Amino acid sequence: MLKRRERLVLFGLAALVAGALVYIPALGLGPASTKVPDDEVQISNLLPVVSENAVVDHHVRPDEITVAFSPGDAERTVLQAIDSARRSIEVAAYSFTSRPVASALLRARDRGVRVRIVADRSQRTARYTSVRFLANKGIEVRINSRYSIMHNKFMVIDNKAVETGSFNYTRSAQIRNAENVIVIDDAPQVAAAYRHEWDRLWREAQALQSAQ
Repeated sequence: MLKRRERLVLFGLAALVAGALVYIPALGLGPASTKVPDDEVQISNLLPVVSENAVVDHHVRPDEITVAFSPGDAERTVLQAIDSARRSIEVAAYSFTSRPVASALLRARDRGVRVRIVADRSQRTARYTSVRFLANKGIEVRINSRYSIMHNKFMVIDNKAVETGSFNYTRSAQIRNAENVIVIDDAPQVAAAYRHEWDRLWREAQALQSAQ
């Protein structure tokens, strides 16, 4: 059995050896050293720092991801995502004037899906907006005025799928612009992250009353 003093000495020696193994390569004195030219950027320096609270899902398979573009099938992909809903759809929308998307959300509501929308403040006074139409049809709509623009365009579907991308829910996005849509299905962790953000935006927002 080592005495306390002997254990402390051994511990100190181990710490010195470990420190040397780290310090010597850093000085370029050992075989593990690799000199990086000053004009090169290490890839590790470009990677984002992920907080301990971040949600990272490593279980999304390629066949659970659908991508689409406009010109092309972007709008159709959004409509298919809405039509797949069975329980809930949470929408965050910057600009929303698309009649097909509004109609699909109404169909979802009519088959028992809970539909809620949080929209940018521009949609309160826009001349042509689907959020007012949907509010008048009894769908819950709130307006978020906290930011210069609430620029999100995403849907959380049944708390397990996410539709997002650059595609605003507008006719222009489908026929005039170059846009993208991505649908990630069967990914509850990804959906939980988007739902958490949607809940925050919803809490900040004020109800859009239906027209009397």
